[in-house]
Amino acid sequence: GADLVARLAAMTPGLAAITDQSDANLILDISGEKARAALAKGVTLDLDPTAFAAGDAATTAVSHVGVTFWRRDADTYRFAVGRSFAPAFLRWLTVSAAEYGFAL
Repeated sequence: GADLVARLAAMTPGLAAITDQSDANLILDISGEKARAALAKGVTLDLDPTAFAAGDAATTAVSHVGVTFWRRDADTYRFAVGRSFAPAFLRWLTVSAAEYGFAL
């Protein structure tokens, strides 16, 4: 937030340009017992807990959209999606998770 920008600017006077880019991404948590099954329809990584455990992170493409995501716990994933690509990602998610009762 603004406090971080102000603190960094104060620590680097004349040495760096500080720009707040926190609006650059949509941050979305996807959770539930069927989250992994829905995500497997577009995430090209092995989401089995033995391969992608809680605390792990990856950057990859999901339905041609670049994302960075983390596994937070057994059934929760956090995605960072570029703001301008968020509608495409949400369309993919809506279709992929519809059979599990997801609706946007």
